[in-house]
Amino acid sequence: MRSPRPARRSFGGVAVVIGVLLGAAVTAAFLVPTLWHPRVETKVIDRTPPVTLQQLRDLARYTAATADFEVLVDTEQDVKYLPAAIAGERVFFVGVGTVDAVIDFGGLTDERVRVAPDRSSVTITLPHAVLSTATVDPNRSHVAARSRGLVNRIAGVFNDNPTSETPLYQAAQAKMQAAATETELLARAERNTASMLSSLVRSLGYAVVDVRFEDAPAPSGA
Repeated sequence: MRSPRPARRSFGGVAVVIGVLLGAAVTAAFLVPTLWHPRVETKVIDRTPPVTLQQLRDLARYTAATADFEVLVDTEQDVKYLPAAIAGERVFFVGVGTVDAVIDFGGLTDERVRVAPDRSSVTITLPHAVLSTATVDPNRSHVAARSRGLVNRIAGVFNDNPTSETPLYQAAQAKMQAAATETELLARAERNTASMLSSLVRSLGYAVVDVRFEDAPAPSGA
């Protein structure tokens, strides 16, 4: 009597075919996404309204010197009786910016620009240089490190602006402004201005140019 081997062979052949099909399906599942990437075209529409001109002004301020500053602002908010891990915040902010020394040319009247009768010399009297308000560059300034307590992190979830950097920028600006007063920025600005005007006026044919500054210095901060 014959054994049912052909049936087993038939079943084995079906199993092999099924295995091959499953393998092909799995392979296709991995290959198809990598071989076919439907590209979805996107379009950015700018609906910004036209720029509104607020004011036009004539400027007569000469920037004679500029100081570059980098300051580290280290601020910490402590909560009494609670450890820093529970409540509080400490931030290290690196502020980078500039302070200009400017001279106002707007008041150059005939009384301040005196030409000798023989037109051989000119005397120019200028106001002293003043410091402009420090400008913090947002592209180069950044928060270097920030640690917040658990309570602060939870409260930040419900705050629209939990980590506002405005106070950090203001602190950096104040520190730069104070540091600028300790430099020779104003003196350098006046030397640069005197040199620039002397070269300019001499090119007009005057042999002697005397650039002076008012006796009373103007207050810093323009």
